[in-house]
Amino acid sequence: MKYIKLVLLFVISNTVLGQNKIVDTLKYEIFYNYKYQINKEDTLNIQTEKMVLKIGKNVSEFLSYNEILAKEDAKEREKAMELSGMVGMRKAPKAKIFYRVIKDNNSDEMLFFHNFAIIRLYYSLPINQFSWALINEEKEILGYKCKKATTTFSGREYVAWYSIDLPLSDGPYKFQGLPGLILSISDSKNHHSFEVIGIKKINEFYNLDYDKHVKVSKNEYLQTVKKIKEKPSLMALTDMIQFPKEMLDKIDKNGKEKFKYENNPIELID
Repeated sequence: MKYIKLVLLFVISNTVLGQNKIVDTLKYEIFYNYKYQINKEDTLNIQTEKMVLKIGKNVSEFLSYNEILAKEDAKEREKAMELSGMVGMRKAPKAKIFYRVIKDNNSDEMLFFHNFAIIRLYYSLPINQFSWALINEEKEILGYKCKKATTTFSGREYVAWYSIDLPLSDGPYKFQGLPGLILSISDSKNHHSFEVIGIKKINEFYNLDYDKHVKVSKNEYLQTVKKIKEKPSLMALTDMIQFPKEMLDKIDKNGKEKFKYENNPIELID
């Protein structure tokens, strides 16, 4: 608890937590185009991000595809440095989404990870949190026959299309619980939507080590987000590097303007 309190006060230490690992064999990679309107009033500013859902025997992981590419690029740079003493010049892709969602069927837990620069937190929730209404409508997506379902989640109403031809009770973000893979889902205002763009069968070893993340309750996570929005420079505080006050003030000013504009999160109700 002491370490959690320190994190919530934004004093980052080098404390090493216990062994937190998830191991599985991946069977599918599902690629989605995520479209989202970051400001409630600004209908012209629609952002997109390529996301990927990796599904294993017992575990799935949902994250930005650019996060994966950035890690691969970092490994290539490190390898180039070891072999030649020179850093590769290829520019790593920049992700806009910094969370990842792990659904662990072994423990019936959903783990939500979020990085705020040097602050790395996660919280857990029960997997089965959706109440779906199955609708007698069908359409085809990527050649798969899909059925319609609706649900409400965190202040939004959603329409989902799932395929029983893909008997995977999973989907993008936190969504799951239908008798088939969710290939498309969007809220009633179309402010947030996930549309499948590709499906690939794979057979890969999966090993997630999250020792560097601190587990908090969801309420503690939300309080952390609130404090960061009030003072964005907290994300830059560290014992190792001291920034001048002028720089921290600039980070606060720009960060507050950014957070004020980004007023349309996917989850409206905590």
